[in-house]
Amino acid sequence: MTEAQVSAGLAVMDSEFTHADFQLALREAGVASYGDAADALLGRELGRGRTLKMSGPGGPQVNTRTEVIEAIGIDSGERLWVKPETATFPAIFRAGMEVHWDHERRCVYSPKPRNWSYVDWFRQIRTAVLAEYGVELTLKPTTSWWNVDADLQRAIREAATNWMGKV
Repeated sequence: MTEAQVSAGLAVMDSEFTHADFQLALREAGVASYGDAADALLGRELGRGRTLKMSGPGGPQVNTRTEVIEAIGIDSGERLWVKPETATFPAIFRAGMEVHWDHERRCVYSPKPRNWSYVDWFRQIRTAVLAEYGVELTLKPTTSWWNVDADLQRAIREAATNWMGKV
């Protein structure tokens, strides 16, 4: 992603545009994948301590907060799920990123992967929660894993580290 593409995305993020406007601006700037663009934009800017305006269920939010990921797993439907320690995200569908909230299991989940890997869906889940709620989901050494092999655990941990510059 070029500096011009990042700047185009940030100009939209600094305004009062909607999530759809943000996606359109990224496409117009030549960014093919929204997930990759959000990774680069949010990782770079939040890693520098930048405060971004995002809309959430309670209206515009200025700062982000951190929520520990209690567990990550793959269910019998082959969907990746991420369970926050305490927070709930019942309106996550509003992000329009194919990410949903399971009220019974208290987790955010993706559809069964088609073209994307589980790592891509992990990034998408984190991006959706951050964009819709202003909450950064964070892995900890205490995060438990369900039906996730060691190689995928490593890849997800690496993606989390590269995304925000920390685990």
